Amino acid sequence: MVKAKSHIPHGETSAWIAAACLLLVAAASCASPSAGGRDLAALEIPAGRAVRVDGVLVAGEWGDAAAVTIPVAAGWEVRVLLKHDAANLYLAFTHLRHGEAERYPEVLLDPAVAGGDAWRPGQRWFHSSYNLCDGDGEFNVYRRGDRFLCAKSKPGWEANHAPLAGDGVMEIRIALSTLSPPPSPGKVFGLALDVTDTKASWSFWPAGAALDHPASWGKAMSSTLLTSFFGPLRDDSRVRAGRALTGHGKGAQSRPRREPPRP
Repeated sequence: MVKAKSHIPHGETSAWIAAACLLLVAAASCASPSAGGRDLAALEIPAGRAVRVDGVLVAGEWGDAAAVTIPVAAGWEVRVLLKHDAANLYLAFTHLRHGEAERYPEVLLDPAVAGGDAWRPGQRWFHSSYNLCDGDGEFNVYRRGDRFLCAKSKPGWEANHAPLAGDGVMEIRIALSTLSPPPSPGKVFGLALDVTDTKASWSFWPAGAALDHPASWGKAMSSTLLTSFFGPLRDDSRVRAGRALTGHGKGAQSRPRREPPRP
């Protein structure tokens, strides 16, 4: 039997084999559930430029942000933009108005990823409508007895207020120093986003999240400068591990009627 001779010199063959091995190792690392210690199911929030919180989307102001969507009703989705800098988490909720209907944004944060079936201290609720309302270890904190707890401004965070113009935009800035522990680049924290009429309807990202059940919330991670250099996640399709960001017909939930946070 005559053996076929290789036309590749021995040195080049060895180099080709070494390169193939490196590719296999890299592929195995990418397929790992937690490559490099990072949770690949987490929404990656890119670093970006600071934002002027005024409810006006200036051209290029949010071009360095990630985006997710919250299905509200047939033909109505709220789009949420997210990014951070060294001191703040920034969010913009767009399309909050649809015909005669209007929704108000809420941000749910679990810095320690404590989860649980009930709220715990350190899990934060941020709500913006005609006033700013917030809670630590509790949600829907509009009143205590006869005392109205919401205000036009709050320490540690800011947002523009209703009434909304156009199709409705609310921008929010939350100081990382108000959270315990403060999120740091590459570290996972709990996150859920919702829009509500404050009376009977809440719609969520991620689909299936529940306001009163922190264990149902999603996960997020602020990107490192290296990740941001290669570019932010632009839309839902770029979320790590293909996490489903929408769920038409599944995102809306009903809750007992609450006191609307109006003046």
